[in-house]
Amino acid sequence: MKKICFLAVLLSLFTSLPAEEYPLYDFENYEIGTEFLLKDVSGNPVSAKSYAVVAADPTGKDNKVLHVLLVNSWNTYPEYPLPDGFTAAEFCTYQSVAFSLYRPQVLPKNNDNMQTAIYLGDKKIYQEEHPNYPDQGERGKWHEKRYAFTPVETEASYFLLGLHADTMEYYLDNIRLVRVEKGYDYTDETQTLRYYVEQCGNGKHIGVATPSSWKNVIDLNNDLLDMSQTVFRNFNMVVAEDDMKFDAIEPNRNDFNFGYADALVDFAERHGMKVRGHTLCWHKQLPEWVTKNEDRNSHNYSREELLSILRNHIDTIVSHYKGRIAEWDVVNECLEDNQRSYYYGESYMYDLRASVWSKGIGGKLGWGDENVGGDFIDSAFVYAHRADPDAKLFLNDYGVENRGRKADAYYYLAKHLVDNNIPIHGVGLQCHFKAGELDSAGLVRQIQRFQELGLEVIITELDIASSDKQADEFRTITNIFMEQKNCPNMVLWGVSDRDSWRSGALPLLFDADLAAKPAFFAVRDALEKAWNDILSVAPVPNDARPQSPYVDVYNFAGQKIASGMRRESVNFLPTGIYIVDGEKIMVR
Repeated sequence: MKKICFLAVLLSLFTSLPAEEYPLYDFENYEIGTEFLLKDVSGNPVSAKSYAVVAADPTGKDNKVLHVLLVNSWNTYPEYPLPDGFTAAEFCTYQSVAFSLYRPQVLPKNNDNMQTAIYLGDKKIYQEEHPNYPDQGERGKWHEKRYAFTPVETEASYFLLGLHADTMEYYLDNIRLVRVEKGYDYTDETQTLRYYVEQCGNGKHIGVATPSSWKNVIDLNNDLLDMSQTVFRNFNMVVAEDDMKFDAIEPNRNDFNFGYADALVDFAERHGMKVRGHTLCWHKQLPEWVTKNEDRNSHNYSREELLSILRNHIDTIVSHYKGRIAEWDVVNECLEDNQRSYYYGESYMYDLRASVWSKGIGGKLGWGDENVGGDFIDSAFVYAHRADPDAKLFLNDYGVENRGRKADAYYYLAKHLVDNNIPIHGVGLQCHFKAGELDSAGLVRQIQRFQELGLEVIITELDIASSDKQADEFRTITNIFMEQKNCPNMVLWGVSDRDSWRSGALPLLFDADLAAKPAFFAVRDALEKAWNDILSVAPVPNDARPQSPYVDVYNFAGQKIASGMRRESVNFLPTGIYIVDGEKIMVR
């Protein structure tokens, strides 16, 4: 068999190429049996039983493809020389690599979920990571794949592309570079989300969770990348998806890793964005030195020792970012999904989730126990407030956005904290919705009942599973966000569908290529409408017509907020839109 190393093959199809797509390898100009080098990116030798060879298409003998077999060869991919005259810099002017993938019916070790990786020379530009290996599609059929990559600076003369597993078999064809039509121009600020939310001048923020560092899809130190620009041009608030959680930031006791988190805060400050901190106390993503089982105190720490661990963790992190992080999710997902307790009179009854914190520190679980508020919850808020008295502090949970026992329990927990003077400023409603799950009336009710406690409500982790109603549901939530006075921020939990934690749900505003989806335009339209509503509001009446000296005042949602207010006092209401005598007025 003929072997090729770093020799680029000049194909006639390279002489006339559209700007949108650049074919690299369709293998038709290669002889059956031509071998491609296999490269182990870890530097280990490749098994002699492994190969990448041009072969006939297993579904049709008239087509040539690349057949790859890996045997005990982890981190190993075929190597493809760049075409003559085509540089790595030109490679990076494109945004995605596309190819066709076929996996035979019978696979070594029956691998259905496998990892795709792309390198330009020795620099990784895309790689899926555990635990988000995708299902690569039904075996015995060809599937079209496309992955947006991170450009790098290199003078490499080859790239690597393949699937990642120890022992596996697959076929590749039609490898090509693709430029993506975004559907809007993010260099024109009037086409972005951020422009309209800031034009409203009401202090609201639209935010986004930046992908975890291990996903390798954003470089926070490079503002020229497509992902970076998508983030800072469309959003004025950021939160780390994973890199401020306990295991990421304190993997070993008193060993704090601020690298990615610092880069995110620096990124935000460069672009005039606020930062949410997420999260200080949670039952998940804890390092083994804290617990080996998320619902148990597996090391049998004493109450005092666990309080010391929690206090040191919170104090160190919040102090490190004092004055730079605007607000924190202090306690995350502390309630049981199945609430069995009730609220009677002045007794606050709710069921806390079993965790190392509730079991080891306090926070009795269930009916009849004392201190159902949870010592660890109260303590976490106090520790955070002492570390940065100016930061806003929030509870955060899911399944509490509409109606039901868990939503009621969440209210009672927040009320307990308020009534006991615990330093809490608001609650987060995560809003991870399935298709058709949104109850807009229930969401408004939940936001407003917390307003009665004097608390802010933030939509903290919004994503909505794809359906024909996805755009309308995003529009509805954005309208609610803009209309509710005590809802200052709305945060999307991720940038693109490709990187979402909800694999296959396609729940975000941008697709795998960072192209804007209908949901993006629905959100933008809602923000633009809010701005236009403000522009169209008449000033507070001040003419000579006979008018009652007392008026009833309603908020923009139609709820009465004052009865018999002196007319001139309306001017001293907080900034916002009000209804007085049937007319909209804007108080600035």
